[in-house]
Amino acid sequence: MERLALERVFSFYSNDSDGGTLAMDKHDLPDLLSDLGLTTLDKSELKLALSTFSSLNGDDDSPSLTFSDFYSWWLTLADAAKANPSNRMNINNNDDNDNNTVIKQLGENVTMYIYTESIPNHDRALTRHKFSIYASRLNAVDLTVDFSSSTNLILTMKNSSARLSSTDVDSLLLEGIQPFRMVDVMELTVEDNYLDWRLIYEIKYRLSPPPSEDRDLEMYFKKIKDEGMKLIEEDLRGFGGEDYLDSQGHRHGFVDVEFLPQDISVCSKREASEEEIGGGYEYSETGTGMSCHDARVVAWRRSEDFLVRTNTHLLFGGGVDPRDICKGVLADEWLLGALAGVAEREDLVNEMVRKVKKGVYECQIFNGGRRHTMLLDDYFPCFPEAGPVFSRNRGGNLWVSLVEKAFAKIFGSYFALRGGATCEGLLDLTGCPTRLYSLRSGPVMERIRNGKFWTDDLMGNLKRGCIVCCESGAKENAKLRPGHSYTVLHTVEVGNIQLLKIRNPWGGEWNGDWSLQLGGWTDRMKRAVSKILGCALDEVASEGDGCFWMSYTEFVENFVSVSVCEVTSASGNSWKVCTECVTFERGVGSAGGDVGKRKEKGKGDNLDELYPLRSEVFTMNVTKRGEVVLSLHNRDLRMKHSGENAYPAVGFTVLRKDASTTSGRPNVMGVGGYSLVAHVGLCRERQLQTKSLVLDAGSYIIVPYTCEKVNDGGFDVGDEDEDEGEMGGEERQLREESHRESIRMAAREIFDRFDQDNDGHLNHKEFPCLVDRAVGRENVGNATLRNEVRSKLGMEGDDGLGVTRKALVDACVDDGARGGVVESLLKECGYVCGGWGEEGGGSGWRLKNQLCVNLCVWSEHDCKVVRTGFNGLAFKDALDLPVRLRGEVQHAAEFGIKVFTLVSGRNGVTIGVQNVKRNDVWVRMDTSESRNCVSHREDMVHDAKVKSGEMVVMHHLTPVRGADWEWTYRKEMKE
Repeated sequence: MERLALERVFSFYSNDSDGGTLAMDKHDLPDLLSDLGLTTLDKSELKLALSTFSSLNGDDDSPSLTFSDFYSWWLTLADAAKANPSNRMNINNNDDNDNNTVIKQLGENVTMYIYTESIPNHDRALTRHKFSIYASRLNAVDLTVDFSSSTNLILTMKNSSARLSSTDVDSLLLEGIQPFRMVDVMELTVEDNYLDWRLIYEIKYRLSPPPSEDRDLEMYFKKIKDEGMKLIEEDLRGFGGEDYLDSQGHRHGFVDVEFLPQDISVCSKREASEEEIGGGYEYSETGTGMSCHDARVVAWRRSEDFLVRTNTHLLFGGGVDPRDICKGVLADEWLLGALAGVAEREDLVNEMVRKVKKGVYECQIFNGGRRHTMLLDDYFPCFPEAGPVFSRNRGGNLWVSLVEKAFAKIFGSYFALRGGATCEGLLDLTGCPTRLYSLRSGPVMERIRNGKFWTDDLMGNLKRGCIVCCESGAKENAKLRPGHSYTVLHTVEVGNIQLLKIRNPWGGEWNGDWSLQLGGWTDRMKRAVSKILGCALDEVASEGDGCFWMSYTEFVENFVSVSVCEVTSASGNSWKVCTECVTFERGVGSAGGDVGKRKEKGKGDNLDELYPLRSEVFTMNVTKRGEVVLSLHNRDLRMKHSGENAYPAVGFTVLRKDASTTSGRPNVMGVGGYSLVAHVGLCRERQLQTKSLVLDAGSYIIVPYTCEKVNDGGFDVGDEDEDEGEMGGEERQLREESHRESIRMAAREIFDRFDQDNDGHLNHKEFPCLVDRAVGRENVGNATLRNEVRSKLGMEGDDGLGVTRKALVDACVDDGARGGVVESLLKECGYVCGGWGEEGGGSGWRLKNQLCVNLCVWSEHDCKVVRTGFNGLAFKDALDLPVRLRGEVQHAAEFGIKVFTLVSGRNGVTIGVQNVKRNDVWVRMDTSESRNCVSHREDMVHDAKVKSGEMVVMHHLTPVRGADWEWTYRKEMKE
């Protein structure tokens, strides 16, 4: 394998000074690295390598370097320096190549070894070249080696499975090379020993799935996995299921029982099933992506088993650097690209991840509108007998792998991280407002034309300390990787020249205008930029750190989107965050409130029918004039047991009941006497957010709404029709785990619903409300039952602050929700257990006829958000005012009506009609010719009788997820 090849090269430098231990003089290290193709190491990197070796053997003054220390360093720190030269090479007999091994990195984790040796042969040595390949990734390799341009060399050995090309006998093809083994490919030998020879070869390869019928490979994988599982089982037995704080001093390490180191944590049963139905995951020849089938070779290992610094278990090591992030075989660049942007701010990463003790870590993640503290062990999915399969640090530390694992835990598996948007990653990593600018959208293109995108969205946001990331398009151009995330570091303007400094965290730089290759960097320009940035002259256009300069014109041509994370308010203040659970359910305001029901046909809308799922409204008290951002968050579709394939359409409006104006808008009030402050229309997105608002001190009304009619639930519980008696032991175990996980998810949501002050505890005012719900309305006065509920749900053993989230979740999971207190609580909170459309007997709990989202408010000053019950007048104004005041108006004078269209970007359009005549009119709004969108009316044609002066919302049109859409309408009117 790779170790044997490295050992062979290392032995050439061995000084035999350690009593049989393979060791070499440290001063020969540069020559060794040169032989291995590591020609890019500078002096500082060599110094770091030497200091690493010294710390390993405990002797800074030792002149020797052992092979074991060198090999440990090679597996971790050398990744940043491994050369990736062209796959075409030219070697001749004039080179000093006796007994030399050339190591070529063909691609990520695919290595070719060319061993050249001289064999004594009469008066002149005979030279031969042996080609071997090693793939340390979860794919087989199909290889082509073309040596047709070589001279005086003949093929003297080839792999038994290899064949010569039908069109070129000097081109060899070898398909299905298995991973994790050294495979001999071929051997070329000098034909005439007295003539000069030249070896010229070109190598091409592509990746394919490893065939499952290879029993030797399967047995090898099984052996490694079984050995690892034995260690995990020992840890679990020693751990005893106790809380991690009680296991200090125990010889076994902490194991996270909520995210066990097993195959299902890499690829869930649902993901494997979907992949099988879809015909398998698409393999990429560039090595991105991975299939569930590959999970069989993953071995879970503790960090001490693969890290160099096993005595310290460094979390950050020498600090945080975005260049430390190393991608694995998981297609989660949306997350790692965002993490690279956040890593430009070391303080943010230090706040995100912390070490509790050896083998126990905490990671803070903001998802679904709430901050989650994820407790983690240090087991990671690894290659057999090697390092992590997924992301890792180049410096051999842990923070990158821990962040990725925290996301895998909250979503249920590593494979749930495949594919995503950088803006989502920035929001989840920082918990701060994040905006996405699509550079091809009409509004952003207009800002580019008028210069506001440069001055405000780029220069302004960077000046206030925002994290700015940009995403390239699908086509590769001028060395920009397609579909890749970059970080914008600086913007400068010198005369009429506008430039951006950008970092590619994975290395590789731009070669267009203002690159080092094409020039433009005069001394005068360097001095001007140096003065603006406050840096040394030689740092302006330095190379080797993944940074490059690009003109603003080429920036908007080559990138397709920009994500901006507002880490602080515009004035530099840290955000104060308020979060509330919003529950849409039937029966809220069903009596009509101040609006009342209108059953008679044509006399306006019946809100109970159009908006059957409604929530309470919220009052936001702002203590001091300042910046405020509001958002609604759906439950992430990545979540295990989400069971959804599209986000529900939700929106919200911010109102104020006084005569003030907001943002210079005219004082126009609705039927309830409210004025409009802000509005986000119905969106089928993970989260929806207002622009930054500057609000005066006072009280504001937040009105969430949805046009969803029925919600049958959110848990994917699989096929519930199967007789449990026919299940095998493993399947029954998976079904039971699915049941427990659904209880765990439901308990978390219930806790969030009752934790009114968001302090992580149900206090002595909040917990009784939960008890009331658990016992049911008819048993509220039953003291015995209430005490049983209190004891069962953890109130008796609380710490004085109240019941914690973990305590409630653990109590519910331990109970099993099969009869008794917990089952009653779940049912009273709107959950049902069973298969799709069934009322019982299944293995999973899910919400029915309810929809839960989270409201999040970021404010630069103290702000409080409280529930104030349903308000029918505010609800009516929340629907009508945005359309009437913010929509585009078309005057239909011949009909005596106004038609309002309010477009919510790519998320939909609301169409409303106002009658400006003195008498009532009938209006038909026909949207049936619209493409790939649906109406909240369920029918694309709607007839309404509109009273004089009345405003009626005719259609909310929202696009079908994942499809291009367009909308249009035809109107008819009669009196």
